[in-house]
Amino acid sequence: MRALGGSSPNSGFVGFPIASLLIGPKAAIAMALCFLVENAVTIPLALTLAESGSGKSNAAALVLRLAKNPLLIGIALGVAASLSGLTLPSPLARAVDLLALAAPGAALFAIGGSLVGLKVAGDLVDIAPVAAAKLGLHPLLMFGFASLAGGADPDVRRAMLVMASAPVFSIYPLICRPFGQEQPGAAILLVETALAFPTMSVWALVF
Repeated sequence: MRALGGSSPNSGFVGFPIASLLIGPKAAIAMALCFLVENAVTIPLALTLAESGSGKSNAAALVLRLAKNPLLIGIALGVAASLSGLTLPSPLARAVDLLALAAPGAALFAIGGSLVGLKVAGDLVDIAPVAAAKLGLHPLLMFGFASLAGGADPDVRRAMLVMASAPVFSIYPLICRPFGQEQPGAAILLVETALAFPTMSVWALVF
């Protein structure tokens, strides 16, 4: 969960709006690439490692628990729907759109509840490496790989760097909850979000 907190940016609600202001429409290309990696690789890998690290069961039970994870189910269904080209009936599509609009607010409300009584100062030793990885190491690695991709569009590379420098996504504490890490996850989210404003400004000037 700490590794996830240091490698998964809030591409949709923080990175993309800022990248759109700086770069323009090409930021959407960068966001699509970020979503592809996050949803297909980073999040499933982190959940698999976290589940396997519990040491509570064998491989078959691990696969069963992963198959019941709502986040992984949603990712799998989304990928399947995209590849199949199927579209929802109009009434159902409108209902899904309404749920999608309400989801960020509901997530922030739940996260706000987890912040009640949170004491960040005592956990700074544990939080600092995660925040440093997310706001410093992650965009630094992105900058290195983007610099090697000389043929890529400079605007897309810059947009991806801005997104990589964003703090961890807002539902991070909720993902941490099944592993008993909700409070540390909320503290990490709080610190990264507070520190991201100056660090993102610096990274936006790199390319």
